[in-house]
Amino acid sequence: MRNPQIPDRYRSMNFDSFRALAGNKEALEACWSYTENWQKKRLGQCLAIFAGPGAGKTHLAVAVCKELSLLYGVDAVYSCAGDVAQFGSTNERRNRGCGFLVIDDLGFRQPSLAALVSLLTLIDYRLLEAMPMLVTSRAIDWTMLHQGLFLGVKYGEAWSDTQKVVIPAALRIIGRLAEAAGEGYAITGKRWSNFRGRAASTTND
Repeated sequence: MRNPQIPDRYRSMNFDSFRALAGNKEALEACWSYTENWQKKRLGQCLAIFAGPGAGKTHLAVAVCKELSLLYGVDAVYSCAGDVAQFGSTNERRNRGCGFLVIDDLGFRQPSLAALVSLLTLIDYRLLEAMPMLVTSRAIDWTMLHQGLFLGVKYGEAWSDTQKVVIPAALRIIGRLAEAAGEGYAITGKRWSNFRGRAASTTND
């Protein structure tokens, strides 16, 4: 068994501590099925969870990391999308080479062009190598995720030469990620942030 590489503040999160409601049942079942059928999944199969803040997407992502490490000894790594561009060489190698990677909150904040390139290079590499990922986003679907990544980047003459190359390539990469993950699973209904303040074991982040 390997120890999953996740932040200390998320160590208490697992499937047992996830509180199921009607609005998150499909996403919960999809994540559980993904771990249970890990050895039967198709090559490079990914997962995507779409939900607002406090709805439980990070909780589920961490739970998948833990289960894969516990049941199959997978080198599972949690990574926040906003931190990818800041990684040093050691962490870059870790994120490229790990058996399973979570990219949390993709598209939440508008990245700089350099950060976008770093993030998409990582995703592209793992897709080309058929290495599985779980991506979460505050967007409601892939279309909104596209918009979130490029929010504030105006189409037309204002594009720099770099943008003219990067943005179309980015759209293709995210499109391939969508193919690897399918439509994704949305968590709907009451946000879990409304339950914060109760015991940690009964709340989702």
